[in-house]
Amino acid sequence: MQQLNRIYEWARTRPEKTALVHNDVVWSYAAFARAIELQRIFFMRQALPVGKIAVVVIDHRVHAWCVLHALRSLGLTTVVETSMTVAAQLQLNDVACVVVKEGDQQHPELRAFAGIPILVAIDTTMPPEASVCVIPSAVENTLTGDVILLSSGTTGRIKKLRLGAQYDVERMRNTVTMYGIDERTWLHALNYPLSMAGGYTLPSAVWWCGGTVVFDQRVDVFEHLFAQPITLCFMSPSVAEAFNRAPAVRPSAGQLTILVGGGRLSDSAARALIAKTGAILQLVYGSTELAGSRTLALMSTYRSHDDLHTFDVCVGRRVHVVDDAGRECPPEVTGMLWIALEQADAREYMDDPEGSAQHFKGGGFYPGDAGMRLPDGRIRVLGRSADVLNAKGGKFLLDPLEREAAAFVGGNAVCLFSRLDAHGNDQLMVAIETLGPVTQDQLQALNGWLVKTLQFHTIHVEGVARFPRTAGGMQKIDRQALRVMVLAGATAQPVGSQSS
Repeated sequence: MQQLNRIYEWARTRPEKTALVHNDVVWSYAAFARAIELQRIFFMRQALPVGKIAVVVIDHRVHAWCVLHALRSLGLTTVVETSMTVAAQLQLNDVACVVVKEGDQQHPELRAFAGIPILVAIDTTMPPEASVCVIPSAVENTLTGDVILLSSGTTGRIKKLRLGAQYDVERMRNTVTMYGIDERTWLHALNYPLSMAGGYTLPSAVWWCGGTVVFDQRVDVFEHLFAQPITLCFMSPSVAEAFNRAPAVRPSAGQLTILVGGGRLSDSAARALIAKTGAILQLVYGSTELAGSRTLALMSTYRSHDDLHTFDVCVGRRVHVVDDAGRECPPEVTGMLWIALEQADAREYMDDPEGSAQHFKGGGFYPGDAGMRLPDGRIRVLGRSADVLNAKGGKFLLDPLEREAAAFVGGNAVCLFSRLDAHGNDQLMVAIETLGPVTQDQLQALNGWLVKTLQFHTIHVEGVARFPRTAGGMQKIDRQALRVMVLAGATAQPVGSQSS
């Protein structure tokens, strides 16, 4: 197994070098390798069938990684999930075992795995002593199992994708090149689940090079974020905005790059993030479905508001804007994003032919976003094609509208919905996530702009302390749940209503 052998090689040649830090507990490469080998010895004794699936439900990041490496080295396909509830909903076939930590073997959600062996992994939540086991020069069993990744971005519910092990080496090498990773890299993939592409590939690539990964699972994670000399940090937009609201933290001297992907980041949040950290901010666009050797499709380095939604196509990827028939749209014409698949990418969802047929077509993948190609070749992403506002018989993509609306109210997130009022007239429902103060002048300016832009008769503004978020790793706004909240809170006389 190439990945594991790389870790063992670093353990022999640089045993004291820091491989990872978990909640300020430092693990050397030697300790990391010993912990993995302890798990390997344990699972070898279980005589698990090669090629079958092992479901790992362990929330401690280091523990989960050690179990993952051990099981894959024995030829098992692994899926790692921290939530027992989510794991119970996966409906997987060919499951050889479910692996949990001590204390979880009687969890009620495990009833979903009736008849399947429940294995309690040995405890490797703390670095083992040097005398515990010998690190082999190489993994004797050279089989490498696949990985099952989870995605919910395109269809609103969990999808399963199988990532083939035969592309691991190519995947590591390309990830290293794409992100500029080397042995000096200190990565913090902040709150990014191991079950998703970035959570799986980024730490692997860092360990491939002999770098360091930082995991922090404490409640006050932001206060500890830069206690280590982080050089590369991955955040979702919701995490970035939460970090901006946390007490001021300044990174150590040296160059820091922050990657933000998985949703829309406001211009005010981007500027605040740079002011707070002094980092280079890169906006990235990809998906778990692009699980091949190049996991990103689009990237932009933030300099101005335009860079938040206008991207360069990453080297090695082909991204097109197509119409409903799959034909290339002319420049500056809105269409659907279509990303050509490379050999190592997923071609379908497991056990979901309907979802596969909808999103994998013509040798490419439809991520579900609208966009346009600019004359200079860059791609402008306009947001989810399903998120459309119907107004006065017209259709408006919500993402550009909501981005501009947010600028009127100090960068607070804005979501727009339409409905018919009691008289059958179009009514615009405006939800503002009131994390920062919103003044009457700002509301009036927003109201006037919306009336002029959309020609609604009435506009209802509802302040929401905190938008509901999806349970996935990106913590995207749950628009369906938010709509229910806003409609339930609507009054007979809408706040801020105005005739068009």
